[in-house]
Amino acid sequence: MPKKIGDLDAQILTAAARFRDLVYLAVTDDQFVKKDKLHSFFVSNDGGKWFENGRTTWKCVGMTIIKIPEEKMVAISEDGDVFTYVGGKSATETIEPRPAVLRGVTTLDGKAMAFGMRRQVYRRDGEGRWKPMHAPDIKEGEAAGFEALCGFSLSDVYAAGWEGEIWHYDGRRWRNEDSPVNVILTGATTHDDGKVYICGQNGTLLCGRKGEWEIVADGDTVDDFWSIISFKKKIYVVSFAALYVLKRGHLEIVDPGNISIDTYQGLTEAEGVLWSAGAEDIATFDGINWTKVW
Repeated sequence: MPKKIGDLDAQILTAAARFRDLVYLAVTDDQFVKKDKLHSFFVSNDGGKWFENGRTTWKCVGMTIIKIPEEKMVAISEDGDVFTYVGGKSATETIEPRPAVLRGVTTLDGKAMAFGMRRQVYRRDGEGRWKPMHAPDIKEGEAAGFEALCGFSLSDVYAAGWEGEIWHYDGRRWRNEDSPVNVILTGATTHDDGKVYICGQNGTLLCGRKGEWEIVADGDTVDDFWSIISFKKKIYVVSFAALYVLKRGHLEIVDPGNISIDTYQGLTEAEGVLWSAGAEDIATFDGINWTKVW
């Protein structure tokens, strides 16, 4: 059942942390859902207080915090609609040409990177300026696309998605890498050990870089993973039901202590604080203690 955020009967779609005590959320309102009205409400929790930041007539599929050209929150729809917000000021943009179907957005070298089906990638170079930098398009009859993207720089980018595909961009061209799996890959992150970690369906966790990939923690769980993050020198990965941490090559369920978390899905981090955002739960973790926010 949806819970209240202000006047909203809210369920969380996605989240992006800006500071240790400030997170932006895209949520749906149950009254709009019952009327089959496409929408997103953008809210923030700042120091424990709730604020509404804006609303759209499209569903948010991803959001991130950018630094360039100005620090702000950027949210996108699957059709390339864009909502930005910072300091009480909101704006809208449109990615042109219109994408096939966007699946998410992340930040790399301070810039927003949107990605989606047909292996499409767009880089935000300025206000309202999105540059296409796609990997090779699909062939006739093929269904393929990116569900995750990360990188060490704009000239060292990794994208992953359908059929276990992993692609690498070196600043000039994309190259398809050998992948040991054929399931949908849903999340990716760089790590302090200089490697990329990618998660996906059926408990899939991969580790590697530049064409050399291995399966990690094989068989530890069959949960579908939806988000992965490098936090305080550890890899955390989340399903709808649980948060896991990678220790000594195996996944262990993270115990949130004396707080109750029933829903998981997305992970975001800022200033040494990890935020876990499920459909009906938000909690923070500083590496030692958990705090329930909603």
